Amino acid sequence: MTLLIDRLAEAAERDPASALLWRRSGGAASWLIAQGYGPGGKSLATESNDAVLVLGALRAGAMIDAGGVPLPANVTVEALAAIPVDAAVAERRLHIMADTLVRPGVRHGDLKSLEQAFA
Repeated sequence: MTLLIDRLAEAAERDPASALLWRRSGGAASWLIAQGYGPGGKSLATESNDAVLVLGALRAGAMIDAGGVPLPANVTVEALAAIPVDAAVAERRLHIMADTLVRPGVRHGDLKSLEQAFA
């Protein structure tokens, strides 16, 4: 099974608009991983519909859940998007499986589009 994050990575290789979103979400993923978000770690509490943050959370393997840990008030999505992508993001992909939770009751293997991650 090919996960949505893998299909989006492939699209980023062909489409400049997708490449920009992919690069920016990598910075967010790097920060989230460094802060302990992800499988077996903290879940992210956010109601944001920002594609950079949501895709960054997907790439970090962080579940988005109302009971999770919110971003600190002084951390903006714009700042996260500017962070360089580090090797932790590629390594984290090895730990994201089809059954890794995106939201309560929604798994990575269930996602067909990025929009579904917002629901």
